[in-house]
Amino acid sequence: MTFYDNLYDRALRAIAGRSLDQVVARTRAIVGPPLKDLEGDAHDGLEAFKKGDKPTAHQVAALQAIVRWMRPSALSHRGTVYPLPAEADPVFPGWPDFVASIIPHLYTIGRVDRKGEGSLPPDPYGTGFLISPELLLTNHHVVTQLSGGTDVIDPGEVEVRFVREYGLPDEPAVPVLEVLQFHAEADAAILRLAPTRELKTRQPLAWSEMSPGENDQIVVVGYPSLDAKRNPMFVDTIFGGKLEVKRLAPGELIGARPGAVYHDCSTLGGNSGSPVLDMKTGAVVGLHREGGFLARNEAVSADALRDFIRT
Repeated sequence: MTFYDNLYDRALRAIAGRSLDQVVARTRAIVGPPLKDLEGDAHDGLEAFKKGDKPTAHQVAALQAIVRWMRPSALSHRGTVYPLPAEADPVFPGWPDFVASIIPHLYTIGRVDRKGEGSLPPDPYGTGFLISPELLLTNHHVVTQLSGGTDVIDPGEVEVRFVREYGLPDEPAVPVLEVLQFHAEADAAILRLAPTRELKTRQPLAWSEMSPGENDQIVVVGYPSLDAKRNPMFVDTIFGGKLEVKRLAPGELIGARPGAVYHDCSTLGGNSGSPVLDMKTGAVVGLHREGGFLARNEAVSADALRDFIRT
């Protein structure tokens, strides 16, 4: 499937039978004035697809914006997950079943923070998730940022919070003892954590043994944080100002290359190191590493990491 075919299919699923003007009104609230003729460009883009023509850059941008409108981000709350907005229900009918499958694993996914000094609060840098009761997988670049470029973390400098939900008390942070290993090629690292009684009882996520396909529905679970590179209206509309807390963002896989998969979930900077999960099975299909506003996001693929996490 080409990029254009993929975008056309995703746009049709996002519109989900609604009138285009209804969809455009909500989308404009997110992306603001840069897309001046959003409705016209989206309409003409759809017509171009129907005729088998190649849409213009403006038409592609309009359709990508419409797709992004249908990529919400739900809060984790007291061991369960909020429902999606009503307009997203037709797009993600498998959401309730996914929520049931992820609940036993919610608190194996943590926010990776540099420990605050004195009275200062912790400084969040990214996300990670357990691959054993004492080992956490995250991005190499998260470690680089945490360590000021040295890639060395001394015991007690960094800690992980596995609950961190909006408006609720957290459980004690778990100290990071050391950086255990980096992947030789992929953007991945394993951190060794201080042993705790709580983590011993938590079941790590399963890893998918199947190669994901384009248009597979997936979910990114992590801790999005304020990101100056993203459109502020997008951040406010999708995340409602509730940042640096556990959120679950559904979307679709939109492509792949050796060692990487691309997706369109709503993510921000703090999502680096988040697991990308198959919505049908709850299994890990990737490790989110980066993204761009109204553009594709990239994750390290599960098959590139399978041997690494078993070492």
